[in-house]
Amino acid sequence: MQDSDSSPPGGADDPTDELRSDARQRTLRTGRIVINRGASTFDVTIRDMSATGARLLLKDAWNLPETFELRIRNPVSGGWTRQACDKRWQRGNLVGARFTNVSG
Repeated sequence: MQDSDSSPPGGADDPTDELRSDARQRTLRTGRIVINRGASTFDVTIRDMSATGARLLLKDAWNLPETFELRIRNPVSGGWTRQACDKRWQRGNLVGARFTNVSG
């Protein structure tokens, strides 16, 4: 379901940017969402990322569960980093994720 607000959270004009503990850096990295204990995976594009979270672009709009694992591909080594995540918000195919296994 799309909200009536045309500008998604995390954009340059988003006032919640000031509430983040770490600034997000724009990126276009490959990611994969893993749910159902690994039984289901979905490719995503990581639009921007900080030490504590990320903004994800899903290929199709579907309702993401409240918790999931995000695997982030290292563009140099090709290896994957795993991050446990909480869904903070979702608007259509854009999702804000908070990393739950970081201190701070």
